[in-house]
Amino acid sequence: MNDIYVAARPGLPEIDFRFSQDRLALRGPSCPTSATAFYGPLGAALMAYLARARGRRIRIEVSPVYFNGSSQRVLRGLFGMLDAAWINDNEVCVDWHYDPVEAGSRDLGLDLADEFIMLRYRMIPRSATGAVPE
Repeated sequence: MNDIYVAARPGLPEIDFRFSQDRLALRGPSCPTSATAFYGPLGAALMAYLARARGRRIRIEVSPVYFNGSSQRVLRGLFGMLDAAWINDNEVCVDWHYDPVEAGSRDLGLDLADEFIMLRYRMIPRSATGAVPE
């Protein structure tokens, strides 16, 4: 399985799916014209990776600035795939980085944590500079 890296562009997040290291990351704003078209190949790659993953500890880092409604729906689909990965003895840990001043990114993370109960969540506030505390 090849790793996937897509650099951030205006309105599109940085995607860093390092399947070889069981590490996935989505960072930045997500408001593509078509979330299905943008995330479709990523969802297919994630599905192929999870079909072969057995007994892995998978970490996903999400650091949203803003996810529009269609991006949130696609994100829920991706998280649904990750949630089901426990069937193959995988453990999925989510590091959700949020802006403590902006309730939207925090609330989305909390909603997903409530919806996908097999995922382990860490809610991590970003500092005023955008840095993540050590």
